[in-house]
Amino acid sequence: MFLSHIHNFRAYAIIGIVGAHSLHAFQWVDNPAAFRLFDTIFNQSSVLFFFIAGFMFQYLSQRFEKWNYWGKKIKNVIIPYLLLSIPAIYYYTQIGVQDNTWSGFYDYPLYKQIFFFLITGKHLAPFWFVPTIAIFYLFAPLLIKADRDRRIYWLLPIFMLISLYLGRSGQYGPINKAVYLFSVYLLGMFASVHHDQMLDLVKRFQWLLLAFIVGLIFVNMVSTGYEQYVQYTLKVAMCPLLLFYFYRAEKVVDGRLDYLGHVSFGIFFIHAYVLPAIKIIYLKASGLSTFPEGDILSYGSLTVSVTLGCMLVIYLSQKITGRYSRMLLGA
Repeated sequence: MFLSHIHNFRAYAIIGIVGAHSLHAFQWVDNPAAFRLFDTIFNQSSVLFFFIAGFMFQYLSQRFEKWNYWGKKIKNVIIPYLLLSIPAIYYYTQIGVQDNTWSGFYDYPLYKQIFFFLITGKHLAPFWFVPTIAIFYLFAPLLIKADRDRRIYWLLPIFMLISLYLGRSGQYGPINKAVYLFSVYLLGMFASVHHDQMLDLVKRFQWLLLAFIVGLIFVNMVSTGYEQYVQYTLKVAMCPLLLFYFYRAEKVVDGRLDYLGHVSFGIFFIHAYVLPAIKIIYLKASGLSTFPEGDILSYGSLTVSVTLGCMLVIYLSQKITGRYSRMLLGA
């Protein structure tokens, strides 16, 4: 059965991811509070994506067959990742330097640089997602067994504490991020198993949960040094509330976000190219050397422009390449 509220939730999540990356295009010297607010709300929106991924994994688990599952993930995720990595890897091995690599990275021979880029996703900011979620794909058969046994869900609070304590950064890159996001993925699976009960529970305590979320946003805006803990707690708290809101809003939304939700993974892939392209076009047209001071209007306009630009690229790809578009762009 098509779950339109999950589809709409996915559309919101991708807007959050694009919004998080668009935020840093602007200068926020005169509006630090606005930057802090948007950064608090949209930073780590990938947590929402992992929650949805875990939800859908469990929801479709009854027809799970590992070789078919792995084949589809290679075709629809890994191959687009490899193809879309080519321009960035070429640029950061032949022309420019990627600042987020470790010391001595460029002392390696070319084939090792390419290998390390691919297994870490460091060649483009959002590309860490694929090596990380590939770990979940690899261990999918074990997750299926754990789901059918059900006892793993009793350990969910412990996994959450581990995520809260460790954070998502670390020297092991995707492995650190996979450990951090495992609790979120498992929470999504749990939400699928207990979908109706979770919605009923959130309905009873929605205002308390909303107040808790607003409180966390306020804490993150007025204090520093606790972002690792606040962001994880905030995004985890948002997951069931957004699930409930999009479920209640199904008739109101009424298919308006269907295409955005359908191509959300493709937008995740290509927005790292579309965003700098729009920035270059703007700077050349305006004659400026840097983006202007950020405000709600300009920031919102850039986020919408990047999202629509990605949707246009994907739409044209679908029209030109047909069923091969998903292998090329992930949508």
